[in-house]
Amino acid sequence: MNGVFDSLFFFNIYGTAPTYPVYWPNGSLDNCYQEGENPYIENSSLPGYNHITNLILNPKLGFDVQLPYVVKGLSLSGYAAFDYNIQSTKKLTQPYVAYTHDRVSGTYSKVTATNSPPGIITVSQDENVANQNTVFMKLAFDRQFAKHGINAFVGYEQSTYDTRETYAYRQNLLSSQLSQIFTGSAVNQVATGYEAQDGRESYLGKVSYNYDNKYLADISVRYNGSFNFPSTSRWGLFPALSLGWRISDEKFFKNNIKVIENFKLRASWGLMGSDAVAQYLFLARYTFTTDPVNNVYFGDYNLIPTLLSGTANPNITWEKQDSKNIGFDASLLSNNRLNVSFDAFRFLRRDILAQPSASVPLYTGLALPDENIGKSLNRGIDLSVNYNERRSKLKYNIGANFTYAKSKIIFRDEAAGIPKWQKSTGYAIDSWLVYETKGIYHTQAEVDNSPHLPGAGPGDLWIKDIDRDGQITSNDLVRTPESATPHIVYGITMGVEYKGIALNLLWSGQAIAEQSIISQVGGGSSGSVLPPQWLYDGRWTAANPIKSIYPRFYNNFIPSDFWLKNAAFIRLKTAELSYTLPANIFAKYGFSKVRVYIDGFNLFSFDHLKRYGIDPEANDFIDISTPRTGGNNNYTYPVTRIYRFGVNIEL
Repeated sequence: MNGVFDSLFFFNIYGTAPTYPVYWPNGSLDNCYQEGENPYIENSSLPGYNHITNLILNPKLGFDVQLPYVVKGLSLSGYAAFDYNIQSTKKLTQPYVAYTHDRVSGTYSKVTATNSPPGIITVSQDENVANQNTVFMKLAFDRQFAKHGINAFVGYEQSTYDTRETYAYRQNLLSSQLSQIFTGSAVNQVATGYEAQDGRESYLGKVSYNYDNKYLADISVRYNGSFNFPSTSRWGLFPALSLGWRISDEKFFKNNIKVIENFKLRASWGLMGSDAVAQYLFLARYTFTTDPVNNVYFGDYNLIPTLLSGTANPNITWEKQDSKNIGFDASLLSNNRLNVSFDAFRFLRRDILAQPSASVPLYTGLALPDENIGKSLNRGIDLSVNYNERRSKLKYNIGANFTYAKSKIIFRDEAAGIPKWQKSTGYAIDSWLVYETKGIYHTQAEVDNSPHLPGAGPGDLWIKDIDRDGQITSNDLVRTPESATPHIVYGITMGVEYKGIALNLLWSGQAIAEQSIISQVGGGSSGSVLPPQWLYDGRWTAANPIKSIYPRFYNNFIPSDFWLKNAAFIRLKTAELSYTLPANIFAKYGFSKVRVYIDGFNLFSFDHLKRYGIDPEANDFIDISTPRTGGNNNYTYPVTRIYRFGVNIEL
């Protein structure tokens, strides 16, 4: 890969004025807005390179043996999978020169880009070897006894994972043409590495029973053990039960409700466990550090490396989710032309690992280890409706799916003294914590007659004094009922076909969500990033103090409801136009079907965030243990619009 590509690349693209050239008239490279961060340069070989080699091997061996001579319907199956991944990374950074240009005098000034460390050549090598092995075996029984059907199995699964890494770094290389570790200086060199391992073991079983394919029942259980928990609480038992009744097969239903061809009621309950937590939380963990901030002194102030310890909690165990679901499936009209599926669900998460913030005041500087104390609730409905019709040579279909879900924190051990309007309990897991605003100050009188931040003036955000103490402090932050995670997600499918010509559309959308646009307006107080056009045109200025929409560009990018915008959208996700040629044209060549098509992805959307340069689908997942207070980083690879043309040939 040319260039030392990193997450700042798109940040610099957003911050670079469209008037900046790549090259100046004399052929020299433009410095752009600071330190040679010209996006063209950053994606070239001038700053260096980042070469990555990834070798992957995934062999899998399996077997499936039927055992009718032991018991009819009995079988034994299993597999062993081995996943090997060897990744080698070599990164070279080197200084490069760009120029600023004074258009008045016509002079050019050299600027040496400040790579890290500035002005010197560095090289690093990173070797990582990862290995994951999985073994699974299952003894199954599947048999029909008259109207009684039984399907059951018991199984065993084990997975292990280990990885090791070696990292080396040196700077002040003799030349970028000889980018080898040995050519660098031993000063500030780094030579380190680590090893890690993980593992899980499971005993599982399931019994499914149906009578006349009308009464259905499933019982399953897993007994899981995880490397992430201490031996005393390593294992967890997770049962599940589901029941179904095909009520449309009952005589009283068949004889009285003709319009419904199939109707099944179902309900389920299950307890699931998660071990997706940091490792070794139950052990005293030590970090070897040579950072002077953490070092200790002996004798005449000689620095010595130090082991820093992390506080252990020997009682941690599985995070659990209690899942309940009730619903139905229905097929209506002749030939099942209309199909409806509905579910109502309730997911209660408990024993979530979170820090007991209320137990120790913040001013003590102490931090207790995570405990299984968090609890949250997510509930909602799923609905899907699909209709298909065929009339002679015309076929068409339309369908829609709709999900409404709302999360709520039931318990988080929040720090004592938090104002009630800031507590996250009762709100969505990733709810925003922001200042409420009354727009922006347009006059000095408005500033003087209201509580405000130090140095505030016309053009700044007008922040509400929530606690009414006559000043603006962090106590005035307010929890919002909405979050970036939508409450409503939906999709619409459409299709029509006539004489081999077919058009298929897929729409997707969301509603009841708010997204922060802070990251698109710089996110900092210096204003060093070029303002986007919408902010530049609508910002407060002394010449336009009344009609301005947005605050002045400096010192106003704080978390506030002013920067939260409606993230609802509907997008044409895919569209495909195709034509299936008559079969007789290519039959003599051995082709049974030839189909040509043109399709597109992410064609357009209707939303409120396009003007801010934000994709409304972009979102950062925030865990229950991490309250959300700022904006999210939207400097990611943008959504791409793709067009394709192709031919499908079936023999």
